[in-house]
Amino acid sequence: MNVFIAARQLPVAGAFVSIPVVRARFGATAAAHAELRRQGVRTTVLEENGMRFDAGGHETWAPVSIAPPCWASPPP
Repeated sequence: MNVFIAARQLPVAGAFVSIPVVRARFGATAAAHAELRRQGVRTTVLEENGMRFDAGGHETWAPVSIAPPCWASPPP
């Protein structure tokens, strides 16, 4: 039973840890850069004009703080 519960917790923890990676790869900034490249505009124009698409970093600390308890918690 313990192995079954642990096997169910690990994918959940992995999903939380993958959130920042997926956001960085496929998030709004990546989409905006792809659209700028498609239009032939240099991608640095967003940063030059102070445009940011992140919400302040909680997308990283929240998942990383939630995942370790999932890995470390003993099964009931």
